Amino acid sequence: MMAMQFVLVMLVDAQAVRVGQGEIASNTAIISDFTGLIEELKPKIETLEKLDDLRSMRGVQELSSTRNRRLFRSMVLRTQEPAVWLAGLYCLNEHFPEEAPVASLWLVSTAEKPFSPLYAPVYEILEDALLSDALDAALTALLASPHVLPLNLQACISGLKKGVLSLWFSRHSDAVLPVNNEAVLLDGLLGDAVVRDEANLKQRVQQLRDVPGYPRYVYVLHGSPHGDGYLEYLKLVLQDSSLDDISVMALIRHRRPLVGSIVSELVLPANRRELIERVLMNVEKTAP
Repeated sequence: MMAMQFVLVMLVDAQAVRVGQGEIASNTAIISDFTGLIEELKPKIETLEKLDDLRSMRGVQELSSTRNRRLFRSMVLRTQEPAVWLAGLYCLNEHFPEEAPVASLWLVSTAEKPFSPLYAPVYEILEDALLSDALDAALTALLASPHVLPLNLQACISGLKKGVLSLWFSRHSDAVLPVNNEAVLLDGLLGDAVVRDEANLKQRVQQLRDVPGYPRYVYVLHGSPHGDGYLEYLKLVLQDSSLDDISVMALIRHRRPLVGSIVSELVLPANRRELIERVLMNVEKTAP
């Protein structure tokens, strides 16, 4: 389980609010189950862009009227039921806005498909968030977790407002992190328009080149292409089956001329070769 304070609190609260067993959720309402809510929201889920679009939903209004923090937290935990966790997130944001960014960070970090359009309202909250003490603690715990997947962590970091990550790093630059997480962090920091001490960050990136997987990927993405053995590292990354297609496509777009010059030398499965050649062709067509 991810070592994040909010998750621990939510798990405790989930035991206290047993929705569906007739437990009273507050002094003003009894919530028997979420069936009506799911039926009402299901047609809206695929096209939902903003959490505020839930405001007019009858079921959401009923839940919101309880003002029950524990109920809302327990709803966010129900990640297999989008209508439930979205409504819970809406209610948290409405009544306890300091908790909504932390809940959003957790939702993205545990999502099966973190870049799915389903999470658009979640990113809306992250993009507006400032680095509060609660968000600082949650981000620290997330970056320290050895269990979070690079793609999920990348989604969390890319969803935060520019400058939030740099501020966090200025407070925790000496934090010891799992190497995969450090690689994602450095990638995010070097993509931040307000990054400080870029030379130091690139020196840290250089040290990732001998670590297979995502760390080496971050090196070839941000390291100097004129460095010793760079092309050999680039080949290793393009041939690395552990890397997801999104990361590979981003690398090809960033290093198009170099990738094009070595693609014939790569030993690749058919699907990876087809991906590389297709992206190279599309980038060439759109190049100025």
